[in-house]
Amino acid sequence: MKKEAIKILNLEAKVGEKVFGFIDAKDAFGAISPLPTGIIKGTEEGPTLLVTAGVHACEYAGIEGVIRFYRETEPKGLKGNVIVITCMNLPALRLRTPFLVPFDNKNLNRVFPGRADGSPAEVIAHTVMKEFLPKAHYVVDCHCGDVGEKLFPMTICNQVNDEEISKKGRALAYATGLDYSYSSNATKGGDGNWITEANKAGVPAIVVEAGYDGLYEERDIAIHLKALRNIMKHLGMISGKIERESERTETTYITSLFMVKTNATGIFHPKVEIRTKISKGQVLAEIKDLKGDVLEEIKSPENGILLTIMTKRVVNCGDSVMNAFKLDE
Repeated sequence: MKKEAIKILNLEAKVGEKVFGFIDAKDAFGAISPLPTGIIKGTEEGPTLLVTAGVHACEYAGIEGVIRFYRETEPKGLKGNVIVITCMNLPALRLRTPFLVPFDNKNLNRVFPGRADGSPAEVIAHTVMKEFLPKAHYVVDCHCGDVGEKLFPMTICNQVNDEEISKKGRALAYATGLDYSYSSNATKGGDGNWITEANKAGVPAIVVEAGYDGLYEERDIAIHLKALRNIMKHLGMISGKIERESERTETTYITSLFMVKTNATGIFHPKVEIRTKISKGQVLAEIKDLKGDVLEEIKSPENGILLTIMTKRVVNCGDSVMNAFKLDE
């Protein structure tokens, strides 16, 4: 950490200061998507941690977790700096739009690194990449299950071509204290994903997932807060011992996922819960008609741990209704 102030466009924090304001992402038509931004400039030397939320704006637990993280973190005694974007996709938050930026109907997490002359989502991504990422040594992006998704807490870290970045990402995932991490293969490039583009730029980055279905639950907000505090302990920014999610002392890193789809149209009746171990051939759900007759028994194609259940009860033939971590056993 250098002694000079941290400045992001119109927002500046000197040593020992904590500031909050809005950074404008302006597209070619002059439309502005403000980025609610906090900067905490610690009084001691250390790394700069960039924490983001609201890439998908109905993922409220992550947004609230980052808001509270900013409010509780003070510059005095902080070894390093913290930058937060409490909601990257502010238009969607205002209009209660799941998954997409409502101005262009694009998924913000599929358009990174963005374009200065692009659509609103692409301009937001470009602004984050240009103005925020160069200030950061580490990135944590807070998510949860959006509307229609039920999942259990976990992290996502990437395997990238730079082994040192991969190792640091796995270390961040472990430091959250969460039991499970999906180690995604991003060696052939990304799909417009924020943390993948951060990795490609040489910055270790992970996702923290806690919460589901657009709900605002205190237990999920607390998981985000604890994960962020743990990461600061891991980076030496604050003192203290990392707190694990459970009595397990190790994180399980999963490298493969599989989807479970339906071959019928009807009403979806799950038979298992998230975080359940499932076996190949096991009945996971039934699809029923409006009389209650079973149209299909959905069976697991692999052994795994059930990660996600889609909570929308009316499904169409070909819909993905569950996702699971694949296990070799």
